[in-house]
Amino acid sequence: MQKKSLIDYNHRKLWFSIIIVGVVLFGYGCIRQEPQKDITQDSKNSQKNSQQEAINENSTFQATLRIEGQNFDTEVESGTTALSLLERVTTQNNITLIIEKTALGQLITTIGNKTNGTDGKYWLYYVNNEAAPVGAADYTIAANDVIEFKFE
Repeated sequence: MQKKSLIDYNHRKLWFSIIIVGVVLFGYGCIRQEPQKDITQDSKNSQKNSQQEAINENSTFQATLRIEGQNFDTEVESGTTALSLLERVTTQNNITLIIEKTALGQLITTIGNKTNGTDGKYWLYYVNNEAAPVGAADYTIAANDVIEFKFE
């Protein structure tokens, strides 16, 4: 009988040791785990850096302003904002542009004959087919950007 209890004791001791080692290794793995890299963000940053290098070499570069599907390919100086490009293109092409100053910044209310609120639609703008990250007055255009204003 003593032999059986010695085996049970050793068996429990072995299981206890295995559980302790497992917990320690799991905890170590959680602490040592490095954060995963966002590969798409790295790719975007690399692309932006390449564009920035092109800007640094030249003070002007190509960009496209698109208003309701109509493209205006233009040469842009470094530091140009989406709003200043819109103002320049609409002036050069005799397109009506109305901008209101609000507490949150400048709001584009009318381009051409389309005014915010008509049929529940408003002017929105996109950079390279993605919703713009900031207002048009704050977005600095990079080389080969496509700035698009849509009435949706």
